[in-house]
Amino acid sequence: MNQDLKARIPAGILYVLVIAGATLYGPVSTTVLLLIFFGLSLSEYTSASVGSQPSKSIYIYGSAIVMTILSLTSFITEQNITAIIIIVCLALTANIMYLISSKKSMVSSDWTLPIAIVYLCLPFLISIVLVQQSEVFPLVVLGTFIIVWLNDAGAYFTGKAFGKNKLFPSVSPSKTWEGLIGGGICGVLISVAIYNLVGALPLSSWIILSLIIWVTGSFGDLVESSWKRQLGLKDSGTLMKGHGGFLDRLDSFIYAIPFVSLYYVLWHSAN
Repeated sequence: MNQDLKARIPAGILYVLVIAGATLYGPVSTTVLLLIFFGLSLSEYTSASVGSQPSKSIYIYGSAIVMTILSLTSFITEQNITAIIIIVCLALTANIMYLISSKKSMVSSDWTLPIAIVYLCLPFLISIVLVQQSEVFPLVVLGTFIIVWLNDAGAYFTGKAFGKNKLFPSVSPSKTWEGLIGGGICGVLISVAIYNLVGALPLSSWIILSLIIWVTGSFGDLVESSWKRQLGLKDSGTLMKGHGGFLDRLDSFIYAIPFVSLYYVLWHSAN
């Protein structure tokens, strides 16, 4: 076992235990967890975007955004949450198209706070609202995290073993098509295990969600890689030993959760 992997294991185990404990305990603990992740991600994004010594105004704006998120959750209903989710999904899809065409992401150091609202605030807002509105959705959040983890692990080991064809070398030179396919297969397999362990949704829904997470989570990883590349960063932060920053761990989740949420509300309304 190499030193990099040894450094990752303790922090990774703690990370998994905290998320599993919070989401299995219930909506309140899941909401607290998501708010903490949101605050840490926003701090990393704004600090990296404006430089190593951000002004106090950044933290004031960041705190205001967090408070706004908390306030908005009380006013968003089951009727208007779908419209918000669709708007966010369209915005993230537009960024994917921009990334493919221009080889860089709109998530950059320009327009730091407006982009932070779409890229970070709204995905977390959506997930927090659905957690409060549905007792099932914390399990969907847990399932999303698990599929993201195993997708990443499958992509990493498959890419190491069989990777030859580069996926997006101008953004992330180490990622390969073989790794992408391996991650997707791993995600589908783990979705079957999640269904047997936690249920919550039909098996067909977990398989569909695994495919949604595979595609959107992969783009989320590429979007953050592009952002770091524009800023000349290796990691988004140093809070997690061996794992980089919280954005490095949450990039796929942040991008996938709006699309997961859209599928969930459509499935819920049809049932």
